[in-house]
Amino acid sequence: MAISLSLLTALTFFLGVGSASSVGGNLRLQPPDGREIRLGGTGDTLGVLDLTATDLGAIASGFRSLAIGNSNSQIAIVAPTTFSSPLTLQGSSIAIENPLRAIDSATITLNAPQTALNANIETSGGDITFTGNLSLGADIALSTQAYGSILLPGTIDGTHQLRLDGQRVVFGDTVGLVAPLASLTVNGGSMVRLRTRLP
Repeated sequence: MAISLSLLTALTFFLGVGSASSVGGNLRLQPPDGREIRLGGTGDTLGVLDLTATDLGAIASGFRSLAIGNSNSQIAIVAPTTFSSPLTLQGSSIAIENPLRAIDSATITLNAPQTALNANIETSGGDITFTGNLSLGADIALSTQAYGSILLPGTIDGTHQLRLDGQRVVFGDTVGLVAPLASLTVNGGSMVRLRTRLP
């Protein structure tokens, strides 16, 4: 039977031996307040909710959805991190400081008013969805391996290169208006939709 589970975590999250699993179920991990969340590190930081590589590795595949964070949390990817269930990160801001990857056709949704991209995001066919604005701190590639959609409803700024590889790529706001991009490369498969204007 599929199980939906929501965990309000304090400073430390530890699954211990074994793994958390529920085929078809939902799992949500969130702090009881607006403390920072760090994903993929190796240890615990005072005052921060650390979901270490060991913690994340104990979450088995097969969940219908995996949600981390709440609307008040700042979230950072502090080491290369891979997920095998559809992932939603929710926060007041999200910083992708290291590569974020989804396998087994899992999707990635970054639900925050502002996402800072300093490393690449890749899926094996699942959609990549942002809900807010993007700032580029490095040359960035977003890839669904030309099978999934890349949805970009907010503004995009940053003096770096941006490459988008998806079956469908949708822009929803201005690109490079505040800080012009060094270059924009779009491999859109069947469709590239512009609901925006380029400077």
